[in-house]
Amino acid sequence: MAAHTGLPPLRIHWAIGPVNAFAAPGGVVVFTSAALDALSLDELVAVGAHEIGHLVHRHGLRNLYQALSAGVLIELAMGSSYAGAVGDKVVGGLARLKFSRDDERQADSTAHQLLRQNGYSPQHLADAFRTLRAQSGQRLEWLSTHPDIDERIQAAERATK
Repeated sequence: MAAHTGLPPLRIHWAIGPVNAFAAPGGVVVFTSAALDALSLDELVAVGAHEIGHLVHRHGLRNLYQALSAGVLIELAMGSSYAGAVGDKVVGGLARLKFSRDDERQADSTAHQLLRQNGYSPQHLADAFRTLRAQSGQRLEWLSTHPDIDERIQAAERATK
């Protein structure tokens, strides 16, 4: 995969936490312990494909650069030292890193392609979304930055056909 996309080698990590998975710049995909417990293996593969979609399109790096650039410019204009400004903004930028709804749709679409190319059905992504919705009792913390979950389920099911 990395040879075709220019991605660094993927590194998969596990962390203790509520149901979640995310991609971080540098080829890192993190699954939480609750996600490992809640999702089937096929659903985990589908969610991983979605996170790889973020890496393929460099959503994390782009969003981090955008978050950092404005903050660093303001700090510099106000007379702060460059090193301090960059350090503070890197930490703050990483903490607030979120993808846009368009980024999520693009990562979903890439996941559909990756799943089909590797012998999996995009239906597994739809199933993962249903599992996540059931786990959360309809209240998903990330709904404010993600497209409607029903829209995403329907898109994955359309990609299955």
